[in-house]
Amino acid sequence: LELSTYEKTLGLNDDFNISCEISRGDLPANVAWYKQDEEGNLTPISEVDTVHVVTMGNGGKLLKIYKAKPYMAGSYVCRGRNGYGEDLKTVSVNVLDRGSSANIIKLSEGDPGVNRRLELLCYDDEIDFEENATEWFK
Repeated sequence: LELSTYEKTLGLNDDFNISCEISRGDLPANVAWYKQDEEGNLTPISEVDTVHVVTMGNGGKLLKIYKAKPYMAGSYVCRGRNGYGEDLKTVSVNVLDRGSSANIIKLSEGDPGVNRRLELLCYDDEIDFEENATEWFK
């Protein structure tokens, strides 16, 4: 098996594609992507709702991550099998939690005092500002 990279760091909401192709061996071969948990268990990507796999014309598989979130980080394993055995290749994906200072919240009107209501309006360029108010209490 052949991967185009073995480690990738993504920013929040980045898209990422990585191909896993058969570099040698007898056909027919079965190629599949999995997500590996901390215990080493492999979950087929078809059961991971935020990541998708596309079959390529050469029998390889393309792993596609859309709008990366921190929970998508981890180890992704490509496994190729044929009648003579199997091969595994792993890519480590890291997702930065926040890549922009636009998400820093500043309290500009001083300390509201104990048991007083404080409303912080948080926004993201991709989310409607008015619909995402959060209440905090000191």
